[in-house]
Amino acid sequence: MDEAPDFDPQVPFYGDQLRKNLAINIYKSGKWGTYRHLLLEELQEVQCEHCFGDVSAKGDLSSMRWLEGPPIDESRLPETQVLIYNCYSAINFRDIMLASGRISAEAITSDRIEQECLIGIEFAGLDPKGRRVMGVVNSRALATYVRGDSQFLWTVPESWSLEDAVTIPAVYSTVIYALLLAVDLKPKSTVLIHSGTGGIGLAALNVCLHHKFEIYVTVGTQDKREYLRKNYPQIPESHIGNSRDTSFEEMIKTGTNDRGVDAVLNSLSEDKLRASVRCLARGGRFLEIGKFDLANDSSLSLLLLERGASYHGIMLDRIFKNSQELKVKLVDALYKGIHDGYVKPLPRVVFARDELLPAFKYMTTGKHIGKVLVKVRDEGDVRGAGPKRLFPALPRFNCALSKSYVIIGGLGGVGLELADWLILREARKLVLVSRSGVKTGYQAQKIR
Repeated sequence: MDEAPDFDPQVPFYGDQLRKNLAINIYKSGKWGTYRHLLLEELQEVQCEHCFGDVSAKGDLSSMRWLEGPPIDESRLPETQVLIYNCYSAINFRDIMLASGRISAEAITSDRIEQECLIGIEFAGLDPKGRRVMGVVNSRALATYVRGDSQFLWTVPESWSLEDAVTIPAVYSTVIYALLLAVDLKPKSTVLIHSGTGGIGLAALNVCLHHKFEIYVTVGTQDKREYLRKNYPQIPESHIGNSRDTSFEEMIKTGTNDRGVDAVLNSLSEDKLRASVRCLARGGRFLEIGKFDLANDSSLSLLLLERGASYHGIMLDRIFKNSQELKVKLVDALYKGIHDGYVKPLPRVVFARDELLPAFKYMTTGKHIGKVLVKVRDEGDVRGAGPKRLFPALPRFNCALSKSYVIIGGLGGVGLELADWLILREARKLVLVSRSGVKTGYQAQKIR
């Protein structure tokens, strides 16, 4: 400030600046300025070939956006994966739980890379040869391209659209696994199905009716009760209960003469969960399709023990870590169900690609019957001979698989976090430079 005049508010040099009413005034290099906090500029969407749906802020459903994805090099995919040009994705309850932070990624997988984005497990699109396929993956199926599991794909029947097809894989695989493979119920077995007009519920109704199981079902509203009465007249009115309270327990006692049911396909929690266990007959099977941990509720364990009942956690994501034999059985069973006519498309509500957040919010209301879908693109976009379709998405830094990334001081706190961040952004060649080497358990654990 040596070049500035002595302070005097009457001097225009100071007076003009004071009239701006700034909290802090700085004169530097011949210019007036100030210090203040400024918001970062909002990111502007870019056009990209590959993008995926995810929350930009973990646990905040309102931050659901399309994010720029890394380029997918088909030649680098392992033999177990197939690049799918995705046209439709289905939103499942697991996606809502993850996006809203009600369950953590760690509850689903211990793989650090998979934890970065687990939204989307169900898709329908075209493979590189132009064949129409549908399938299930462990994550990132809500995307323009999907890395499909070559052992967990189905060819779409000619009479189905891709919109029809995407309502099938996850829900029918879950139900077939639960009722036909995990516990192998026999004809005339009694089954209680909760939330009967959801995707899982409707798939279970179709499977149970074909295999001649006796069905008891619950729904949450009068409209959904009317839907079942109209579309499933085989189910008696006395076998349709309320999923919003525990009154279904009395329905089961009355309908089975206090015997109970052979199996419960459960998605309810708290007092309704315990009431569901009390609905089991001796030796019954409790099939839990939620994320409930039996170890956290000793009273429920005692209820099961009293009835000589068994507990089965039916989680489709675990199948991806399981033997190939189970995948083959599920694929074959689903094909058989399609052939026999009981695996069939479900009712759905379809949202456009630019309605991603409304689609998730609608799913949280619980008003839908069947499935909630997002149309990613038209089938013609893939089959066309023109330039590849570009999609608007928020920009996201992604590393190049072929490049190496060097971090000086890579074993320090910031260095290790930066390494973790780069790996989540597709970096596969990292060089960590350190003077002292690995000295702590934390450093060793992060490197492993």
